[in-house]
Amino acid sequence: MLSRLPLFSLWLTAVTYLAFAAWLGTSPAALLGAFQMPAGTAGMLIEIRAFYGGIELGIAATMLLLWHRGDRFAALLAGGLPLAGAASVRIVSMLIDEVSSLHLGIACAEASGGVLCLFSSWLVVRDSSGPVEEIR
Repeated sequence: MLSRLPLFSLWLTAVTYLAFAAWLGTSPAALLGAFQMPAGTAGMLIEIRAFYGGIELGIAATMLLLWHRGDRFAALLAGGLPLAGAASVRIVSMLIDEVSSLHLGIACAEASGGVLCLFSSWLVVRDSSGPVEEIR
């Protein structure tokens, strides 16, 4: 079971990033609505699509390309570190600012995804027969 966890983690995380990017690309105002913020201007919607959707799409593509190249460790780090970082900053922000159940739920999802990918990356290193391949 643990031998399949890295592949499961990669696909689950990459598909989640792709789905979030697609959601932001097709309905950028939905993100504002989820946080009960006014829709704002067309420029704001473009920024949500480009920045948030673009980053999500880029992370998923990076994960899949690294996995395709055979660098499972880096692929899982590429997915897990942004999630762990986002969860950490979100939790600190909730300590400073007002806490909402939506932010808490998102922090839990981000932390879970980050832990899953980082644990899987540790499994890849632990199970590898040799040293982690250097970048050339």
